[in-house]
Order: sequence, then structure tokens, then C-alpha cells
Amino acid sequence: MTLFRECFRHLGSIERKRIPPIPREDMRLHRLERPEPWPSEVVEAMRAGPPDNWYPDYAAFYRRLSAFTGVAEERLVVGAGIEDFIRTLILLCCEPADGFAFTWPTCAMFDVYSEVFLARPVRIVTDPKRLLGVADIVDKLDSGVRLLILPNPGQPVETYFCLAELRRIAQRCQEIGAVFAIDEAYYGFGAETALPLVDEFDNVLIMRTFSKAFGGAALRVGYAIGQPSVIRPLHAIRESGEISGPSLHAATVLMDMWAQWIEPGIAEVCAGRDWLRETLRADGFDVRGWFANHVLIGPGERASEVAAALKVRGVHVKAGFPAPLDGHLLVTCGSGALMQRFHSIFVESV
Repeated sequence: MTLFRECFRHLGSIERKRIPPIPREDMRLHRLERPEPWPSEVVEAMRAGPPDNWYPDYAAFYRRLSAFTGVAEERLVVGAGIEDFIRTLILLCCEPADGFAFTWPTCAMFDVYSEVFLARPVRIVTDPKRLLGVADIVDKLDSGVRLLILPNPGQPVETYFCLAELRRIAQRCQEIGAVFAIDEAYYGFGAETALPLVDEFDNVLIMRTFSKAFGGAALRVGYAIGQPSVIRPLHAIRESGEISGPSLHAATVLMDMWAQWIEPGIAEVCAGRDWLRETLRADGFDVRGWFANHVLIGPGERASEVAAALKVRGVHVKAGFPAPLDGHLLVTCGSGALMQRFHSIFVESV
């Protein structure tokens, strides 16, 4: 029996995998999340939300988000993390065989959603030994590309483009009639925002999350910013309740506590990142990472062996990348104290 539309009859052959859990006491440096909990004052405020039997007040959350970002409500849409928008954008932009461009390697879901919606993946390969330039992006944007998603800064290779460079990419996307979605998941750790482009281009979308700088990965809260030409369709297709009530409340608390706890917490992560990068460089390792919450370490052909040795000692880092990233480890950064602990274990494991 045929149950689904023809374009989706292949979905039963797609296998989805989950990242296995690890012991709570281990050092979680493999998920690009905040590796250390917020102080009890923040945690208690996040948990003290409205009763669970009430529906959430979404209008109030949009007002608070608008005030926090300085963006008009009609230019905002909330979703279940940035991934919610990635999936929806491919659905809205790409007919089967249309091009979906993205830097690679990246989140596995980019390839999964390309397969789900039968989009043609246009992979812009990143190499830690070579700086990715605007020409590398633009040259991949043929007339059949309908969507470009560009993390800025990126991961695992920390690609980064300034506003002028992003403007050139936006112009090319406008020429071919493609949506240009800029993934600012790591905004707050030092990179310049592309927000001014929203006023210049009706095909540009900025995507942000509460998972990284806000340290609320479990909340699954993201938001997108753009002109009505891209925001209204995203509103039309969203669920009636974009996120859960507890997540909405917790995200509000994080905005309210920005100056007191969140911004200083981000500064601690940046300091820990910079200390680890420079210390490992002094040790003779190839290390990169200036604008996000992670560093890319290149121990070479022993990378998988080093990752396994770290895991035995309760330290989890991201490894097993395809070429040209084989031989590298991606390490999520935390406070200076945590990074010092990691460094001690790392040098003993190499």
C-alpha cells in the first residue's frame, strides 16, 4: 500500500541516529554546548515558571525578544532551535533536484534534510589549512541553487566573513533568486553580526539560538530575523505553539539575566578558549578558534587515538571527521579552570 506522497515515499529508507548519552560526571566537550552549569540563582529562576497546565504566553515572549534584540516583532519568528528553520527553509525553497548550498563538513542534519526533501546538496568544502573566501562561496552558487545556509562563524572549521564579504554573497544570492540564511549560532563569542543586511536584502535571514552563548541547549529555542518576505512564510508554516512553556520561560529568564550572569559567563568561555588556544600553540600544536565556543586541534594521524585516550579518562571531544579534517579534534570550550583541567589531561594523552 502506498501511504505517502510520491516525493516522500523514500523516507522509510532513511536511518536517523542519536548521539549516545555519557555519564553526567564526565567532561562534555563534544557537543558545542555550555559545558558547565549556570549558578543556582539562574537555574532556580529558570525552573520557577508558570504552571504547566497553562498554555504559554507567546505574545509576551515575542515582545521580550523584540526588546532584547532591538528588532521589530514583525521581523521575528521563533522556532525549536535553528534546526527547525533549516528544515523548514529546505521545504519552502527547494523542489526536488534544486540546489541547497552549505559549508561542509557540518551538522549531519544538512545531508539528512537534503535527502528527505530530495534537494541537491552543494557542499562547499572547508579546509583548516586554507582560508575560505567569498569566491569559494559564490563560485558554487549556480542558477539552480535555491538556498544557501552559511554558519558565521562556522564549525568544525571556524570560517568567518565580515559584513562586506557577506554583502557580496547576499548580492549573488539575490541575482539567482536564492534565500541566504546566515547561521549566527555562535553570535556573542566575538563575531560581527550580519543583522544590518536584513535592511538591505529581502532574501536574507539571520538565525540565532539560545543553545550556545545563552547556555540553554536543552531548551531547544531559536529565532530568525528577516524582512516580511521571508518571515511571514515561516510564520505561516510554524506550529501554533512554537516552543514549550518551560522553554519559553527559561529563555525569558536568560534574557533578563543577561547583564548579571550570561554576558560574564560568555566572557569566561572566551577567556578559557583563548587560554587553551595559545597554550596548546605554545606546546607546538596546530590550534584554531577565535570567534566561537570551540577550538580545532590538529594532533595529526593520532587524532582518533588521542580522542579514545581522552574518553577513557572521562573527557569527550569530537573526532572522526572526514578528509580534509581527519587528524583533527573539535573541543568545546568552557571556563579557564575547566580548560586548564582539559589541557593537563590532553597533554598526558597525546
